[in-house]
Amino acid sequence: MKRKFLSLCLALLATMLAWAQSGEIVFYLSPSGDDAAQGTQSSPWRTPEAAAGQVRAFMQAHPGQAVRLEFTAGTYQIREPLVFEGLSAALTLHGPEAVLCGEMPVTGWTPVTDPSVLSRMPAAAAGKVLQADLRACGVSDLGTATERTDRIDLYCGGVRQTLARWPDNGFTQAGRAVGQTTLPDTWIRVPGTAEGCLEYLDDRMERWAH
Repeated sequence: MKRKFLSLCLALLATMLAWAQSGEIVFYLSPSGDDAAQGTQSSPWRTPEAAAGQVRAFMQAHPGQAVRLEFTAGTYQIREPLVFEGLSAALTLHGPEAVLCGEMPVTGWTPVTDPSVLSRMPAAAAGKVLQADLRACGVSDLGTATERTDRIDLYCGGVRQTLARWPDNGFTQAGRAVGQTTLPDTWIRVPGTAEGCLEYLDDRMERWAH
């Protein structure tokens, strides 16, 4: 145990001497690294998020110290924004063969078999609709499907897929607004109700969940 501790101290001392000679401290990442490591070339961190936290803490403790964060070749999955607020003047990011990737592969696609879901689909879609468990793939924040700036996108073959909708183009027609609390007519002279209930005119809506 003493030999291991002495070896670790010598390794850290050698690293600190190298830093002192160059004037720039270099921390390393590798796709095969370990976030519990020291961030050295022989013991790199693995994820950009962990490295960002370590570098931020180091630079806050050593103001003005020039730091270079070296990304070794490979692909790094990004799960959250990398924040180096107030540190950019003394911080350099380098990695000409590194790829920072915010996408996550979605696997485990299976046909939809739930009768309650199938009952809401047109008969022509039977057997053609697949599903996948995003949380099982590591996607925990699903965003808001109706907000373009706050929803996740699905790519297939490098092409962003269109969110399913009906009708495919334009709009459908609704019937009368029904409810107990009548609102004044709109600028196009269409009456409404505070309850926001509408009659529908297409039988397709019979399959939708209420």
